[in-house]
Amino acid sequence: MASNLKIFVCEFITGGGLYNAPIPHSLAREGDMMLEALLSDLLELQGVELFTTRDPRLPPLALPVKVEVLRSADDVWAVWQRCIDGADAVWPIAPESGGMLEKLSTMAQSRKLLGCTPSTIRIAASKHATASHLAGHGVPVVPTYLPAEAPASAIAWVAKPDDGVGCEDTRRFDDYHALIAWLGEGRQASHVVQPWLEGEAA
Repeated sequence: MASNLKIFVCEFITGGGLYNAPIPHSLAREGDMMLEALLSDLLELQGVELFTTRDPRLPPLALPVKVEVLRSADDVWAVWQRCIDGADAVWPIAPESGGMLEKLSTMAQSRKLLGCTPSTIRIAASKHATASHLAGHGVPVVPTYLPAEAPASAIAWVAKPDDGVGCEDTRRFDDYHALIAWLGEGRQASHVVQPWLEGEAA
């Protein structure tokens, strides 16, 4: 009789990624929504055994899966590595920013990785690398420049962090010199610049 396929589902926020830091309520809620949706779907499959980790500050999961609750002395990355070593397959859920998803996926390559390869994640986590990669394959993209390459000839500009998602530390500029001054306040290595394109937001 075949044994069950052991799948470690590692959700970064709820599974201990912020164990030594405050957990914003919105992130905990979003993490739980993703985790519970994925686990519920996987529970529909026959022949799988699911397990995950849990930050002790969060309520228990109301799903029939094995959960390892972290303890105060635990090193979360060591716990995750042990869980990966005990799994047949790993499904990581983590922010692309800060290299977290890439790191987890690299750790999981010793097993069946249920997700993108680390090299793909590295491209997708960078707006500049993504735009360059797509453009190199003939896909139309918004021109995306490193700060030193930003052209002065545009109607307006948008500056945003190269790493990460959302609109944090993102600004629109109508004046090129104001753009350069703002980038010069410690953002030369962290941001990219795109020309502002008029049109319908869609």
